[in-house]
Amino acid sequence: MATPITRRDAGVWHQTRSLLYKNLLIKWRTKQQSLQLILPLLLLGLLILISTLNPHVSYGSISTKELEYERDPSLKGLGYTPINNVTNHIMEEVRLEMFSTEKDLENASLYEPDGFVGVVFLDSMSYRLRFPYSHCYTNYVNCRAANYWYSGFIRLQSLIDAAIIQMKTKRPVWNELKVRAVMMGHPGSVEVQKFPHALISIYLVLAFTPFVSFLIVNVAAEKEQRLKDTMGMMGLYDSAFWLSWGLLYAALVTTMSILMAVIATCTPLFSNSNFFVIFLLIFLYGISSIFFSFMLTPLFKKPKFASTVGSMLTVVFGCLSLFTVLMRDFPQSAVWLLCLLSPSAFSIGIAQVVYLEAQGDGAVFSSLGNGPHALYVPMVMLFLDCILYLLLAIYLDQVLPGEFGTRRSVLYFLQPSYWSKRRKRYVEVSSVYEGEVNGTPVNDESVEAVSPEFRGKEVIRICNIRKIYREKDTKVEALRGLTFDIYEGQITALLGHSGAGKSTLMNILCGICPPTAGTATIYGSPVAEIAEGAEMRQLVGICPQFNIIFDVLTVEEHLRIFAAIKGILPSDIDSEVRKVLRDLDLEKIMDAQAKNLSGGQKRKLSVGIAILGDPKILLLDEPTAGMDPVSRHQVWSLLKSRRAGRVTVLSTHYMDEADILADRKAVISQGQLKCVGSSLYLKTKCGVGYHLRMSVTEGCEGENITSLVKQHVPKAQLSRQQEAELTFTLPFESMDTFPGLFAEMDCRPDLGIINYGVSMTTLEDVFLRLEAEAEVDQADYSVFNQEKLEDEGDVSSMDDTDQRLLTFSDSRQDAVTGCALWRQQFSTVAWLHMLNLQRERKPFIYNLTLFLVFLSAMLILSVATGNIQIHSPERLFSPIYLLHRNEAPRKYTTSLLLQNSTDSDLSGFIHNLASQDIKVEMMKKTDYMSAAPVSAAINVTGSSKDFCYILAFNSTTVHSLPMVVNVLSNALLRGFNGTEHIKTWTKPFDYVSVVISSQARSKAQRNPEENMSEDEDVQVEKARVKEALTCQCCEEKPVVVVSNLKKQYKGKREGFSLSKRRKVATKNISFCVRKGEVLGLLGPNGAGKSTIMHMLSGDTEPTAGQILMGDYGTDFQPVENPLEHVGYCPQVNPLWPRITLQEHLEIYAAIKGLHQCDIPNIIKRVVSALELKDHLYKQAKNLSAGLKRKLCFALSMLGNPQIVLLDEPSTGMDPKSKQRMWRAIRAAFKNKQRGALLTTHYMEEAEAVCDRVAIMVSGQLRCIGSIQHLKGKFGRGYSLEINLREELTGLQQVALLHKEILKIFPHAARQDSFATLMVYKIPMEDVKSLAKSFAQLENAKQNFNFEEYNFSQSTLEQVFMEFAKEQENEEEEVGSLSTTFQWQRLRQDGPVSINHADSIVHQL
Repeated sequence: MATPITRRDAGVWHQTRSLLYKNLLIKWRTKQQSLQLILPLLLLGLLILISTLNPHVSYGSISTKELEYERDPSLKGLGYTPINNVTNHIMEEVRLEMFSTEKDLENASLYEPDGFVGVVFLDSMSYRLRFPYSHCYTNYVNCRAANYWYSGFIRLQSLIDAAIIQMKTKRPVWNELKVRAVMMGHPGSVEVQKFPHALISIYLVLAFTPFVSFLIVNVAAEKEQRLKDTMGMMGLYDSAFWLSWGLLYAALVTTMSILMAVIATCTPLFSNSNFFVIFLLIFLYGISSIFFSFMLTPLFKKPKFASTVGSMLTVVFGCLSLFTVLMRDFPQSAVWLLCLLSPSAFSIGIAQVVYLEAQGDGAVFSSLGNGPHALYVPMVMLFLDCILYLLLAIYLDQVLPGEFGTRRSVLYFLQPSYWSKRRKRYVEVSSVYEGEVNGTPVNDESVEAVSPEFRGKEVIRICNIRKIYREKDTKVEALRGLTFDIYEGQITALLGHSGAGKSTLMNILCGICPPTAGTATIYGSPVAEIAEGAEMRQLVGICPQFNIIFDVLTVEEHLRIFAAIKGILPSDIDSEVRKVLRDLDLEKIMDAQAKNLSGGQKRKLSVGIAILGDPKILLLDEPTAGMDPVSRHQVWSLLKSRRAGRVTVLSTHYMDEADILADRKAVISQGQLKCVGSSLYLKTKCGVGYHLRMSVTEGCEGENITSLVKQHVPKAQLSRQQEAELTFTLPFESMDTFPGLFAEMDCRPDLGIINYGVSMTTLEDVFLRLEAEAEVDQADYSVFNQEKLEDEGDVSSMDDTDQRLLTFSDSRQDAVTGCALWRQQFSTVAWLHMLNLQRERKPFIYNLTLFLVFLSAMLILSVATGNIQIHSPERLFSPIYLLHRNEAPRKYTTSLLLQNSTDSDLSGFIHNLASQDIKVEMMKKTDYMSAAPVSAAINVTGSSKDFCYILAFNSTTVHSLPMVVNVLSNALLRGFNGTEHIKTWTKPFDYVSVVISSQARSKAQRNPEENMSEDEDVQVEKARVKEALTCQCCEEKPVVVVSNLKKQYKGKREGFSLSKRRKVATKNISFCVRKGEVLGLLGPNGAGKSTIMHMLSGDTEPTAGQILMGDYGTDFQPVENPLEHVGYCPQVNPLWPRITLQEHLEIYAAIKGLHQCDIPNIIKRVVSALELKDHLYKQAKNLSAGLKRKLCFALSMLGNPQIVLLDEPSTGMDPKSKQRMWRAIRAAFKNKQRGALLTTHYMEEAEAVCDRVAIMVSGQLRCIGSIQHLKGKFGRGYSLEINLREELTGLQQVALLHKEILKIFPHAARQDSFATLMVYKIPMEDVKSLAKSFAQLENAKQNFNFEEYNFSQSTLEQVFMEFAKEQENEEEEVGSLSTTFQWQRLRQDGPVSINHADSIVHQL
């Protein structure tokens, strides 16, 4: 019964392969992502440089040696402070300058930064020595220790100490304190430089951060743009998705690891290490980074934010490992723990390799256990990390799905059902349906019965579905108990206003979101089960409301990749893709990257993806939104041709689309079903009959005409009366009286009727009518749950609405300007950010915690390692390297050695030393090397009269020399019974330097060459532009002047090729917009309309040409800020997802400079004009597409801009909202001092609101003028559309009918037709009298029993189709084309529009 499904191979590997190809292309074409490969190598190069500049210092063994005196330590100045008797007394011996405060001393030091020394007395016994920051005066191991001697520090210290002792005890000790210094020898060693050591380990961690960040960006972006969900609905296995990214990055990581390991082991960096060990370490870290990234993606929605967090965490975790490098004796258990974080593990591993290198062993398999932290620990742990992160990633992905997707329970893997999934097979619909749907169907009079042959073909059954969205405090009921069936072999359209629940229903059918209550089954199995099994998912083709598109892939690549996801066999992919390209006429753009396509072309591609592989069930959510008429017709033909044996469900806002395409229409309102049935059923049930429109002269009497009409058609009603137009509604049943009425109207010129036309009820009328009923329904309930309405104005008639719209755009109030405006804007934007932070709490908290973690980690590190020095450190020379008197030996401290080289007993001296709480030992060995380790020693020589002291110090204990001098001075002081204690500090001077840089910008423009032959209207427009530019005193300056505007895009390199192509988007366009005028820009997708909008709004720079807007001067001095006068409604909604509708209005109003006191009132008027009242407190992300557009329009109109740019303002709006918006636009621009430029694909919109229309083709202006002018010029004749009943579409009947039509209109040319629709073009000369033509058609209708016909003057849509075809035919270069067309030029394949809006117009 159904067509056999193409054989599918939906293997994970098949999908993975094609996704891998996709990811590879994305990588290749995203230039900044290619940096990933370069960065690690750059960092590595940098490291090699650092390690060569900072080599590990290998010290040979040094023998003990005495330091000789520098005769002249290079001191340029000496000074002391404070000045008082005691200090003067002490310093008599040492001649120094005097300073009253330490600040003065510091200032003086700034003049001699290299050689100024200061002494600061804290009291009579303690002082601080201030020396310049030390340079090395020697090439010893640790120059800092010897520096104290060579810089003259020790000399000054001993002099001052001697002076203090002399002052306190009146005994001179100058000779005793003329000390000599000996530096102890020590065995050869390698000093691993702390700084490069730490740096290398951190740097290599950084090498992989771009991998982490780009991987997260890529995966999170695919989730954010719902690509992953959509691919999942098309049958993508989760495992294939993760594998494709994992394998790509694993390959990158392997390449990088090999390269890095080769470079590292071949250069001085790790020259002694084994290549394989280094490779393994880097490789394991790289792989764990990949899984680490996978683990982070489910936690964040925004890709950029996620990647920032990822990179920061990598760096923070990497820094944690510094503790192991910089802290002595880091506990081993903590190392194992730290290694749970892969960056730390890697960093510890690298630090270990650096250490092993320095020792000369290098990291080889035999040395894996050596060193402070064995190298095998991080390697084993990295391997475990990989497994841990992978499991976590899989778990989080299931438990935290994105916006859509079903969330599993926290312990889902413990449930037996998870492990025992049954594979379901696809079951055909049986003609007997088991157990009729529970509950009765919706009230039957609103559901048309289907014809018998469809009984039993119910593929999709929707039973009592409800869906409730719960926000924190509100709940929105999107669907309220829908029940209806969708049949095989039919196209079903879902109609409804924005927010009626169409997309929600689609999402439920796709399996994206589960219903709150009720069931939906496809072929008898619930949707949820279908969403589980991939074979089932491949039955369904899906085109969601958003485009499923990867920016940098070409159209053909998209189709190939999705074909593979859908499991089409590799052998069939080529033919399948070619077929789709051909059917949708995408062949010309098949090599264009998706980001260069226009909105309509992207939409076409999405439809193409949905129909790939010929699915049994097609679910299309607004498939033709944003397409130009030609493309829409192509999609229609395609869907019509694929109807048999398949199920097609589409939602749409275009009533003509539903009318032509769909066999059954379901009208949904407020989440409930209003009516289901065919067009005719809907029209007869809810329709209003025919519309008779007549244009009348100024002074005609409306009453006379009304009475004439009523005389012929008693039930006729006057539905609308404007100054020059009357519209009557004539019911269906009185059709036979029409010819009489028309005949009388033809012979009564006295009535003042200029011309008249009749058109059939459109589906749009039906829809608006149903909507009005829905409103009445609502009103009945609202009495109970709402306070009395604020103003009765809401129930007012249409004309009142127009008045209300007018008030919404009053003359511009005096706006806030200057500083006040800046303040207002600043506070508003600040408020906006506060609101965003408040509502996006998570990212804010994440950011804050991350920042604090980072900060605290750095602080702890710095403090722990002494690297944090806000000022130079102050150091007290107390015996820190010496053991206390009764202390047990411990690491890094020793007792003070005393060597007696005199013949006297030194017990008194020893006592004086020990009394300072120091452990003193006599030296037994012959030399210091053998006595090691020793921090310091004192060798006493000479005789008892004048001892000489030789101080020996260990160069590794940096401050041991001044410390021993201090110990000695205090021992001498005690020897003379001094009870006090001399304290010496040191504090170097600090210096700062500042660098400032600046830059400037400039830009220039060229003027373009003139263009070739053009349509005369376009030339007239050019002349008008020239005049506007040159004339000094024109009384009526246009508000916008565009002169010779040209835009050229640098072509992107396509595929893997390296050649670039230039794309010209607009070629020398000139036009002007006058005051009070709405100029419509029409053109097929890709004609350059949006490019012009972007240039006018300042988003893109034109390549050449001029744009003048607002109050421009003629001497081309641009206005201060031309965009102050502009309102802009871009194609992409400029909304913040978490800000409510009301807040948007308040923010934009404030930024545009409206006074705070006026804002509430203005907002109230805007809201009532556009009917946004019910949605004021909804956040933007919860508004439907149509409401978002309405809000954008409102934002663009705030503050009465002089110029408004509207880029496809009504896309995605339902008919009712469109009508409102159109009225708002008309009211806002009639006879005002402002103008608007509007782009649209919707001809009805152009007819409704534009005063003039310009049609663009391939980047050029082809014609410009009023709609009637264009119709007269390019649209010749009438068009006749006949809708046949399904049962009359046999060839014979059609042939007979065709004959009959030719009898009535001899020159009628048969255009294209759908199965049930015949379209003819009828030249002027065949229509002598409209009444007669009408009578003949009426007659034919009786005889042939067709459904309905529509006879009207050719519409704007037909004029447009002509031009659109021209763009298709024009391949590469635009030649000068004749602008007069014959109808016969229409190609025979592209169906022509059906548009009832334009009535039959009869020229009298």
